[in-house]
Parts: sequence; C-alpha cells; structure tokens
Amino acid sequence: MRERSGAIGVPIDRTVTIGLTLYLAGAAALVVLLFAGVRHPGAVLVPMALFQFGNGIVMPNTVAGAMAPFPQAAGSASALAGFVQMATGALSGLVLGRLHDGSARPMTVLVVVSAVSAALFFALPIRRRHGRPSRSTSHG
Repeated sequence: MRERSGAIGVPIDRTVTIGLTLYLAGAAALVVLLFAGVRHPGAVLVPMALFQFGNGIVMPNTVAGAMAPFPQAAGSASALAGFVQMATGALSGLVLGRLHDGSARPMTVLVVVSAVSAALFFALPIRRRHGRPSRSTSHG
C-alpha cells in the first residue's frame, strides 16, 4: 500500500498505522479502567471514542489501499468490503449479546480481540513485503 491517502498526502501505510495505534490505545485504556474497577460512563465512553476515532482513520484508508491495484473492479471491491464490514459487525453483535453479563467485560474482550486482530492482519503482509523474501522470489 504505497498509495497516498486522500487530501493530506500521507502514505496509506502510515495513516493506517496511526489509526491502529489509536485502536490499540483505546482497547488498552478500556482494559486498564475495567481492571481498575472504575465504574463511570467515561471509563467506557472515552476509550471507545479513541477506538472509533482510529476506526475512522483505518477503514477508508484500508478500503482505498485494497482497491488501488484494481481500479477496474473498484465498485465490486467496495461492495465486498462493505459486506464484510456489515457481516463482521452483525456477528460481533451476536457474540456480544450471547456473552453479555451486565458488565463491560464482554465488550472489552471483543474490542481487544478486534484491535489486536486488525493490527496483526495489517502487520503480516507488511512484514512479508519488507522483511524476508517470499518463497516465490527466493532462489535456492
């Protein structure tokens, strides 16, 4: 994803990394406040606002980066990305509803799993691209 992001001209990889950092910071703050026993609406609202701010940075940039190599299929790729996003949200809501115990614990687990998964799924292809050569390009 070497393309540039929207109006500010920052590489998409860097923009997504900033958004994922906010994801992880929001998830970490949620965990810390949960385990500290803070029972105030702000203990959920502030970390979730941070998480969602990161989401507002990550989502459009990852979709743009995924579609950039295939401009002829941008409509289909965008529709597929929207479908995956909605299906994941529905599945997450179903899981959260089943695990609900009256506390913030199930939501915290879901947020942490989401943040860590997003960071890992983003980092793995970058490591392959910038780290060790892939099997198809190695000679030996």
